[in-house]
Amino acid sequence: MRNTSLSSVRTALTISGAVALAAMLALPASTSVRGATPAPEPRAVVVFDHPEKFMDIRIWRIAADEEKDRRAVLAAFRDFIIQRAPAYLPEGYHLSITFTDMRLAGEFPPGGIGDKRVITQHWPPVFVFSWTVTDRSGAVIKTASENLMETAFMEVYGSSLDSGPLHFERAVLDGWMRENLRMQARGGVR
Repeated sequence: MRNTSLSSVRTALTISGAVALAAMLALPASTSVRGATPAPEPRAVVVFDHPEKFMDIRIWRIAADEEKDRRAVLAAFRDFIIQRAPAYLPEGYHLSITFTDMRLAGEFPPGGIGDKRVITQHWPPVFVFSWTVTDRSGAVIKTASENLMETAFMEVYGSSLDSGPLHFERAVLDGWMRENLRMQARGGVR
C-alpha cells in the first residue's frame, strides 16, 4: 500500500468555482517528504481571470507562440507580486489578488511598422483587479476593487533604476502595493 500525502492549499477568500480552481492551480505544488521542512506558505496569491480576454498584454506585435508569450508576461507579474507584497505586509498577513483585465504601457506603431511596443505617455498601463488582505487567523482586514491607471507613469517612474521589460508596469504595481498594503502602526491596512 502506498502512502501518499497531498499538499494543502489555503484560499484567502471565497470566490467563484472557476476562479477558485485557478487560484489553486496558481499556487506552487509541493510534496511532503518525511523529515523535510515544509516550504513556507506564499504570502500572496495571484490569479488571472480569463487572461485571453485582457485588453493587451503582448510584448511583440507578432509572436511565434502568442499563448507562450502571454503565460510569460503573466508569470512575470505573478512572480513580482509574490516577491514584493511581503515587504508591505506584516508577518502572517496574506494578499489575494485577482486580475480581471490589464493593458501594458505603450502601443504598436500604426500600419504594422515595427514589431516592438513603443512606450508613450498617451498609453499608460492599466490593471483591473480585486484584492483582499487577511490576517494570521484568516480574518479579512481589507478588501477592494481597483481600476489602476497611472497617467503620469513616465514622469513618476521614469527615473527608476529598473529598466528591464515591463519596467513601468512593475513600478506602477509596486507603487500601488506601497500605498495600499503598508500597515499603520496600529495594525490596519490604509
